[in-house]
Amino acid sequence: GYHGARDGESNESFAGADLMIGQRMSDNWDLSFGLQGGAQRFDTAIDVLDVDRLLYSLTAARRYANGLRISIGAIGGNDSEREAGSPYGNSKLGVRATLGLPLGRGGRLAASLGSLRSDYDGLFFGASREDTQVSGYLEFEFRDVLVKGLSVAPRVRYVDNDSDIALYKYDRSEIGVGLKWTGR
Repeated sequence: GYHGARDGESNESFAGADLMIGQRMSDNWDLSFGLQGGAQRFDTAIDVLDVDRLLYSLTAARRYANGLRISIGAIGGNDSEREAGSPYGNSKLGVRATLGLPLGRGGRLAASLGSLRSDYDGLFFGASREDTQVSGYLEFEFRDVLVKGLSVAPRVRYVDNDSDIALYKYDRSEIGVGLKWTGR
C-alpha cells in the first residue's frame, strides 16, 4: 500500500495484495503469473476517482550465466469505479521489458521500458478517453555503502502519458534515491 499527500493534505491511498506464482521452466527460463487486487481511494472532495483495481500479469524471464536477467511481461486488468456515473473505470492492457545485471559483488543495474493502454468506460467533457502511457526507469544499486547491509539506489524514471483528452496528456521525470537496510 501507499499513502500520498499534496500541499500537506492527505490526497490518495492504495491498499491491496499481490500474489505471484513462479515456475522454473528450465535451467535458464522462468515463467510467473501475478495477481494484484486493491482499493485506490482519494480525498472526499475527489472521491469520484475511487476505484477497485484487479490486475494480472504473465512474465517470461531468461537468466544468463553472468547474472544478467531479461524479462518480458504482459499485463491486463481493470479499475472498477466505486461511484455510480464516475468515468474513471477502465480496462488496461500493456507490456513491459526489464533488465537486471549484477555489477560486481557490490552493485546492480536495473532498467525497464513499458507501455500501458487504459480504455476508460465513461465520457470526459463529452468525449471518450483512451490513454497510452510509456514509461521507463534506470536504477543503480550500491550495496554495503558506509556500513554492511545498507544499499543506496539512485534512480531516474520517465513517464509520457498520451490521451484523447488534452487535460490528461503529460510527461513527468522523476529523480530519486532509494535506501534499503538488510540485516544479516
